[in-house]
Amino acid sequence: MRIETCYFCSSKVYPGHGMLFVRNDCKQFRFCRKKCRRAFTRKKNPRKAKWTKVYRKLAGKELTVDPCFEFEKRRNAPVKYDRELWTKTIDAIKRVNEIKERREKHFVMERLRKGTQREIHDDVRDVQKNISLIRAPEGIRKKDLEAEQNKAMEVEDEEVEYMDAHISNLAGREGLIKCIFLSEFHATVGSLIKHQVPDNYISKDVFDLINVYILPKRELERQILTVNTLGIKIVGYPIKITSPRYARNAFYFNLCFVCDHFSRSVQYESVVKKLAEYLIMIETECGFLSRDEHRPRIQHMLNKIMKDLNETRVCTIVEGETTIYLKIVRIADDPPEVFDHQVPILRLEFKDMSFDSWDLTTQQVLPYINGVYHVSRIAACADVETSLVKSCVQNLVYYNIVELLPLFKYSNVYMCTRNLQKLTKNHHLSQECLAIVTLNRDDPPPTMYRVFQLYSQMTHGVSLKTLCIRLSPRLNNIDERKLVEFGLKHNLIRCINKYPIFTGSIPNSRQRLYNGLNHFDEICCRTGLSSQKIEESIDSDTNVTVICK
Repeated sequence: MRIETCYFCSSKVYPGHGMLFVRNDCKQFRFCRKKCRRAFTRKKNPRKAKWTKVYRKLAGKELTVDPCFEFEKRRNAPVKYDRELWTKTIDAIKRVNEIKERREKHFVMERLRKGTQREIHDDVRDVQKNISLIRAPEGIRKKDLEAEQNKAMEVEDEEVEYMDAHISNLAGREGLIKCIFLSEFHATVGSLIKHQVPDNYISKDVFDLINVYILPKRELERQILTVNTLGIKIVGYPIKITSPRYARNAFYFNLCFVCDHFSRSVQYESVVKKLAEYLIMIETECGFLSRDEHRPRIQHMLNKIMKDLNETRVCTIVEGETTIYLKIVRIADDPPEVFDHQVPILRLEFKDMSFDSWDLTTQQVLPYINGVYHVSRIAACADVETSLVKSCVQNLVYYNIVELLPLFKYSNVYMCTRNLQKLTKNHHLSQECLAIVTLNRDDPPPTMYRVFQLYSQMTHGVSLKTLCIRLSPRLNNIDERKLVEFGLKHNLIRCINKYPIFTGSIPNSRQRLYNGLNHFDEICCRTGLSSQKIEESIDSDTNVTVICK
């Protein structure tokens, strides 16, 4: 059975179907239906008709290049009948059709995949173009952020004691020591790990990749080196001891601490350096590292160091007549930037502390840190440059001796936070609050009801002056300044600041500060004007808008 092909659309024409047109030159044209014959008569180009196979192949919608098409070519060479050849040909045709269908299906799926990727790209472009329609407003995002921060603080308050093993799961925090190894340079073998606790934590393949950083060149000797690669972080202090008793007249070694790649390792640097100097001393005296008879003692020492430092953060090593004490010191985060308008206040436990051993600038500044003066006024009273006062206060904040609070003014507006509920749930916090906010110690202390009433009525639009007139805290033996300080310290309340924004065309020198980033307290410290004068000038200026947040 011969299956013909339509001259115009390339569809299959089975026997007894379609129509045949014979031109004057005896050339035959076979069509599958009237539509194709009419298009041929009108001299239509099949490459421009979207419903033909020629157009689809040119547009890349169908498979065009494939070895399967070689079998469909017409061959006019006569072949002698052979039953076996006939059977094999029928089986081959079936197999070729299966392969052709599978490849066509794969081609179609690849085309659909490209279309899906293009749709995703268009969707992403539309979202980026119209992101303002779906992004949450700034106020909602800020509330969500504050809620997350408050929730995190609640978790921290509830879980005061935690294990160091949990810290290693948090990026940037201190983690446990995972391994301690001692590497040496052998005269014939080269760099190798002589001792390791636990065994095979650092494989030979990994060590071969990083040994050039463990035992580096002369320029990096006796320097703290930190290598962060392949999922581990290695802290080492490479040493070279020069002596004629060693092969090549030198002995190279490096005692390294290994921790997770995301853990902070700066707290181990001083311990590694001190331990390396100790090993230099005992190696010089008795060859502790280079002699093989000391290998069990070295292994025991590394086990003890790793166990004690991970469990208690301190370790004592006694080797012969020498003793060394190791301790991991917790390194606090960098202190925040100190601004001119912020008010430093001493913590209660440091108010009676003697600061005679501190530097001269700190001794000159400390008498004026009374919880009332801001940084600019402290600098003026102490006759010290403002930059030095900022550095001094920042240093005190780093050691948790001083806290920074907003400037206290009766015109300020405060707002209570979700942490205010702790005042009713935590008995120790409530008693501490009553002891601090009491105005006169000889009179009866205030009740928690009055304190909680003052805190709960702090909201938008209500200044502290209005609140004092309304509730008269001094009649209830409550010091409103101490009340605000205690609330800010324990995050029970927060200060609502005013940010002026200049909306005109050409600002003057003062209006340049009205950029929405500086609030009233900052502008007062920079210009030297009072808050009342700035408010009066802003009220009279129609080109300035004030935002409270």
